[in-house]
Amino acid sequence: MVLPKQDSPDAQELRRQTWIACCCGLAEGLATTQIFPFAARMMSSMGVSDVVVPLYVGAIYSANGVGQLLATRFWASCANTWGCRQSLRLTLILTGIWVGGCAGARSMPAMTALMFVRGLCNGNIMLSRTALRRSFTSGGVDDTDAFAWVATSHAASTLAGPSMGGVLYGVQLLGLPPWALPFLISSGLLLACSVVVTAKLEETTVESTAQQSARDPEIAPGAAPSYGAVDQEPATGEGGVDLWTLGVLL
Repeated sequence: MVLPKQDSPDAQELRRQTWIACCCGLAEGLATTQIFPFAARMMSSMGVSDVVVPLYVGAIYSANGVGQLLATRFWASCANTWGCRQSLRLTLILTGIWVGGCAGARSMPAMTALMFVRGLCNGNIMLSRTALRRSFTSGGVDDTDAFAWVATSHAASTLAGPSMGGVLYGVQLLGLPPWALPFLISSGLLLACSVVVTAKLEETTVESTAQQSARDPEIAPGAAPSYGAVDQEPATGEGGVDLWTLGVLL
């Protein structure tokens, strides 16, 4: 593979794709972790007994993850059918709306339901990384440094999220619950990312990547997996074990 010159349009485009993926990872990490410091107090404010607060806090934490797990294959299919840009824009808008809805939730069942639906609509990390991988694959460029930056931004957000939630919890805003402001900020960041994706993200599809692979023999078809969006039949090990499913379970 041949790296483009640092000042070339191709290099600038790949850097832009990298920063967009970093922004999506940062917004998603903040939205996921900002609830950690105040979840127990939020449950108490909703009238939940102290005896079952840990159980309900665990249910809220798990609802988002369960929803994501159930919808992963759907968003992978969307990336292959519609393209990563359209799919990522949609999932950012939907998650932004549902995270904003959590700001007004005043009961434990409502909060859990909102978190679960948010998880079903959440393909942000998978789709942003898929788009990035396809861009680098189409350009025949090594993506190691790019994914290092994406992983760093997501890790930084998981550190900043609890700090943001802890500082902003309790700030009263227009009669909303004391946990509203962290959720509203997270919602705003996700919606802002959807605007950036719409304006700046290059569309990538299975067909465009395959065409580039056919033109450039140095890019082996299917050599770069797409982090969830399946460009070919899933790899299987001995005994027909689906390695994608095995990775999810691990």
